[in-house]
Amino acid sequence: MQRISTSTALSARPVPKTSGTPGYFTDGNAATGLPGTVLDQDWANGIQETLVNPILASGQTLDPANDAQLTSAIKSLAQATPGHLINVQVISSSQAYVPTPGTNYVIGDMLGGGGGGGGSPGINDNTKFAAATGGQAGAWLRFRISATLIAGLYITIGSPGLGGAASGANGTPGGDTSFGSFYRAPGGPGGTAGSAIAAPASGLSLSSVQPSPSGNTLLAALGDGPTAWSAESGLSGVASRGGASHFGPGGFMGPGQSGAAYGAAGGPGGGGAGAFVPGNYTSGLPGAPGGAGYVVLYEYS
Repeated sequence: MQRISTSTALSARPVPKTSGTPGYFTDGNAATGLPGTVLDQDWANGIQETLVNPILASGQTLDPANDAQLTSAIKSLAQATPGHLINVQVISSSQAYVPTPGTNYVIGDMLGGGGGGGGSPGINDNTKFAAATGGQAGAWLRFRISATLIAGLYITIGSPGLGGAASGANGTPGGDTSFGSFYRAPGGPGGTAGSAIAAPASGLSLSSVQPSPSGNTLLAALGDGPTAWSAESGLSGVASRGGASHFGPGGFMGPGQSGAAYGAAGGPGGGGAGAFVPGNYTSGLPGAPGGAGYVVLYEYS
């Protein structure tokens, strides 16, 4: 961008005229005698200075070979405004945090990994069934912190809990999501294994108790627990759904469905569904895995 630099250009801007009525351009109409709009020095200088001023305000020197200076100026001035959202980083794999240039502080959401659903053994009795409990969702927290305090710190994403084996095993807990030593969002406990039970029946249990999130947080909450399983007979019932996380639903699968093919957690950090084995289903079924942890960082100038 550069100011006009022809041989007839002035070195100082003329004083703008104050007369005239603001309006709009026209090409004119020769048939009616309407003249076209004349571009005068005041309008041209006003447009020029409107473009030049943001460039100069951003600390740049006018460069006739650079047509991107106004774009750079807008970005630079926006980032320099305190409290302006300049970027959102979504982190789903473990890595060191690299702040976006211009970041002054960060508001972050962290979510632990979801627990895996329990597995259920095979049943050979139409009056019975086996229903495992789904996993609990990962805990969630929100924080606000200066970017200089966390730049370069390692973010560990909580691993998803594994579904329990088809022999009838508990699901494993989800891994903790952490940000250096500042914050920790614990993973969700795994669901308990199913076993042969006479219908009708219902129940709900988890393999462990979820710890509370840690750190100087703005908000924090334990992950939602799974839903209860129930059966009216040995051949029909409702499986235990995994707990919903802050970012999405838990996993779900129906009676006789395998956790290897169904019921993966619907959202990050969600619990995996528990396996439900009807009484005429002699093969056991594994529980569904939970969802991996998750971090979202809102970066502000």
